[in-house]
Amino acid sequence: MKKYFFLFTAALIAMALSFSSAEAKGKVHNNNTFGIVQEAFNKQVSISEKPRTKKEIHDILDGYFTEDVIKKFMKQNVVKVKGGYAALGSDNAAYYIPFFSYGTKTKVIENQKRSIKYVQEKMQAGEGPVSYAPHYETVKMEKISGKWKVSAISINSRKLPAAAK
Repeated sequence: MKKYFFLFTAALIAMALSFSSAEAKGKVHNNNTFGIVQEAFNKQVSISEKPRTKKEIHDILDGYFTEDVIKKFMKQNVVKVKGGYAALGSDNAAYYIPFFSYGTKTKVIENQKRSIKYVQEKMQAGEGPVSYAPHYETVKMEKISGKWKVSAISINSRKLPAAAK
């Protein structure tokens, strides 16, 4: 009887340790992903600080965004100002990283090949200068030459499945 009790207790301890280890790995994984997305957002915001050349703006974004996203962002948000080009702020600008909470509501979904990640959060209805219905904002990231880059930013009416393709 003592033998079975010991085995049962050992099995419970092993299960508890494996769950807490997996949870800790998930938090580290999410924190790293969140850090990349936050830094990408900071790079976008920095473009509004002072006039720059288009090449300087491209170079600032290049480490965090794919070429396609950079082109779309620049076309939509970068304007000529005195002394060069800059991005002007807005409550509803296209191709900007969303204002994620980076907490329990912000989810990271990774494909089975671990080559694509989605960061998604449900945004509640907003009021004020810009109003909108509840929706999901999503950042798609792809691993390109060993580095994670934002490859799409979208607004969706539905939540992504837990195992995205």
